[in-house]
Amino acid sequence: MSLAATLESDGYVGASIEFLLTGHPQICGTLDGQPVRLLLDTGAGSTVVDLDYAKSRGLKLQASDLKGGGAGAAVISVSELPQSQLSVGSVWLKDLRILALDFANIRGALAAKGVAAPEVILGADVLRPRSAVIDYGAKTLWLKSSRT
Repeated sequence: MSLAATLESDGYVGASIEFLLTGHPQICGTLDGQPVRLLLDTGAGSTVVDLDYAKSRGLKLQASDLKGGGAGAAVISVSELPQSQLSVGSVWLKDLRILALDFANIRGALAAKGVAAPEVILGADVLRPRSAVIDYGAKTLWLKSSRT
């Protein structure tokens, strides 16, 4: 039995991975029904949306006392998107706390390499509870269709 068949029989759903020129894995999804590019980041603790993207789409933002790190900056202010819904492929991520922060450093670094920045970074808060499997050979991210 193939890996795909085994995972599908265990309730996993696959999403195709595209590797950017930088080597970063990217997948397609939706945020509030709009198509978005999600950068798969196993080192990110939380899933975050580009703050400028959220503002440009008129998404409801809520101030937060949270502070973020990484992405080329030591401390970044974080907002929340309390009413937004995110999907990865055909998997809807219900009850996900979606955060937003400034992607200026990310956009700059990727632009220097001729790569468009994603609208969303998909983090461990999605990957871990859905027992993610990354199949680099088949270029597929597998997620359990429901949280484990």
